[in-house]
Amino acid sequence: MKHRLSIDEAWDKCLDMWQWIAEVKLGLEEYNFVSIIHLKIRWLKDNHIGAKIKNDCYFCEYAQQQYINDNMERCYSCPPISVAKRFHCESNLREAWHINPVAFYNKLLVLNKKRLVK
Repeated sequence: MKHRLSIDEAWDKCLDMWQWIAEVKLGLEEYNFVSIIHLKIRWLKDNHIGAKIKNDCYFCEYAQQQYINDNMERCYSCPPISVAKRFHCESNLREAWHINPVAFYNKLLVLNKKRLVK
């Protein structure tokens, strides 16, 4: 992705994508890790995102743009960290993006509300 994302763009685009994924997931009887990845890729394609973004995630893309090196330190620049210091997209299994995308989306909504109040 050539365009440098602002933190607001990262939040807006991430929320849009996860809202769609959560809605689609609610209509699926079965899903797994692979199907969630495919939904992320499909959303990007359907929304005319030509360039690949890091991990098919706007938060990862934003964080990667903050670091030149591709290492785990980029997770410390993930936008939700500014609201919830212990946020990690995979660590809380009840809200992990790849295990429960609906709960993940709901968590992002809560964090975004907190962010906007600050």
